[in-house]
Amino acid sequence: MTDTDRIAQMAREAGLHINGQTSEQRRAACARFARLVAEDCAKVCEGRITPERITRLDADGWSVAETNALATGLEGAAQAIRSRYSKETT
Repeated sequence: MTDTDRIAQMAREAGLHINGQTSEQRRAACARFARLVAEDCAKVCEGRITPERITRLDADGWSVAETNALATGLEGAAQAIRSRYSKETT
């Protein structure tokens, strides 16, 4: 699936369409869409932290501290993305 296909799929999942929707329904659909896109982005961050990637970093000479810092940063980014678009903030 291409990135464009995934975005269209998320828009459909969120119920995002214009015809026959009130402005409140469109706002709610946009908020749902933003949460779906944010979750997809968070998963990309988390996907960068794999045992295989960590093994490659070790092989490339990264220290344990550097690898841990990268993993912590990516986990923090995923958490920040999710919290920014959580239901409570929309």
